[in-house]
Amino acid sequence: MQQVQEIITFMFWQNCKQNQFIMISNAFRPLNGADSIHVISGTFDPLHAGHRAIYNRISNQIATFEISLVNKDKEISEKQLNQIIYQFFENDLPLIITKCATYQEKIELFQSIGLCPTFHMGIDTAMRLLMDEGKRGLEQMPADFIVYDRETLSLNDPLFRSRTPSNMARGGSLPEEVRFTSSTKLRTKND
Repeated sequence: MQQVQEIITFMFWQNCKQNQFIMISNAFRPLNGADSIHVISGTFDPLHAGHRAIYNRISNQIATFEISLVNKDKEISEKQLNQIIYQFFENDLPLIITKCATYQEKIELFQSIGLCPTFHMGIDTAMRLLMDEGKRGLEQMPADFIVYDRETLSLNDPLFRSRTPSNMARGGSLPEEVRFTSSTKLRTKND
């Protein structure tokens, strides 16, 4: 397995220096003329049951996880990335690594290969996105956003009802045991 990790890291660093994105896993379903893709973006450090629960809800469609090398909130070292990528191989899950810092860049990337993205995210990410882009800014993006409840927050909360863009919908609640899971909490607990 160590050799596989070293090969992955070499492939990744060589290809991502020049390309906008690289597919890392062979767990992709054939596109067969598909024109849309479901995307779960994050750093997945670590990949946890909440991420897998969202993927399982959409796994009958063309779906992938996506990690961006350019992230304004979190920096990923080569060692961390190697460990993160390994989780996807170990779980036979599809993964794309991009250099897209914003959702607008991600949308443009997927559109450049003929796919209209639907992004799946937790309410905490949706809140940050709404604060950064605003309701009108999100509505102008040619993508859909499916938002999953987290702990005590939901798109149904009065705080969000009037601010929710037309292309953002509630994905519902995940099982209670995973709604309280966060990579940050797990990472902190393991440190």
